[in-house]
Amino acid sequence: SQVNSNTDSPKSCPSVIDAPLSDIQLGELLGEGASGLIYRGDWLTQPPSLIGTDNHVAVKIFKGDVTSDGYPQDELDCCLNAGEHENLIKVIAKLDQTDTQKKLGLIMELIPPSFYNLGLPPSLVTCSRDTFEQGTVFNIQTIASIALQMANAMTHLHENGISHGDVYAHNTMINDQNNVLFGDFGAATNLNDLVPLQREAMERIEVRAFGCLLDDLLQFVDVCTDSQADRLKAVTALRDLCMATDCNTRPPFIE
Repeated sequence: SQVNSNTDSPKSCPSVIDAPLSDIQLGELLGEGASGLIYRGDWLTQPPSLIGTDNHVAVKIFKGDVTSDGYPQDELDCCLNAGEHENLIKVIAKLDQTDTQKKLGLIMELIPPSFYNLGLPPSLVTCSRDTFEQGTVFNIQTIASIALQMANAMTHLHENGISHGDVYAHNTMINDQNNVLFGDFGAATNLNDLVPLQREAMERIEVRAFGCLLDDLLQFVDVCTDSQADRLKAVTALRDLCMATDCNTRPPFIE
């Protein structure tokens, strides 16, 4: 095979402004991951380009050292290069490194309280598979809707040369209207320096993770009516195709 530098240029991503941490009043801790802490924040001084938008934000402040997810700078760069998509948590600014506090971090839209985690992190029993609250049930329409939105988001990421690396239910948020928000780029990788064949191979690995997500959700499907049976059969067939042992037979996300 011929080895050349990748000439496929990533799609242009919207520019993200810098904002000093001193312009934000930090509130309650919303969550903590391997790479950083996420706080609720309120603008004290809103950047001119954001005037008229929500004053409430979420602020992720990265930990300074390398973590189990890798280097914070890599996560920040992948998150910014991912660009905007309706199913990705929106980044509206990054912390200004010329600020006296010199904190590395992201300022994101605050997720509405109507959203909740689709699943829970793996346990020592499940190892690499997510856990779910007792009594969890999904209807097949919900699973199909989640699958379509996740496939759209993953298509967008790979078109921009980003492999998420952590496709799990616990990194996916959903509301009662089945709207999906996907985030957490701690394990993401920028693929833009790879040749096309390598990028395609990386995508096929991520497609298998998508198949595992479908497999997890299908374990909790409720009883289907006759009219829903075809949809269940189609989603089950998609899961099997995405988890095929031969990675070359797995479909790309756009398919």
